[in-house]
Amino acid sequence: MTTKAINEALLAGRVVVLKDDPLLCIVPDLWGELVVVSRGQEPFDTRLATPADKRQAVIYESKLPQ
Repeated sequence: MTTKAINEALLAGRVVVLKDDPLLCIVPDLWGELVVVSRGQEPFDTRLATPADKRQAVIYESKLPQ
């Protein structure tokens, strides 16, 4: 995804995760920079989102049984 697409998804209330690790989310920090944070139990240092992270970003889609 592009930075613009990620920001638009976040503004729409969607959750943006990394394709290879859906427990890692991309969110804006206090200054508007995109950062990678963990939704899991394990400690994970918050870091700036790299271009590779942005390319692997996808909108999280819940697969609930119907």
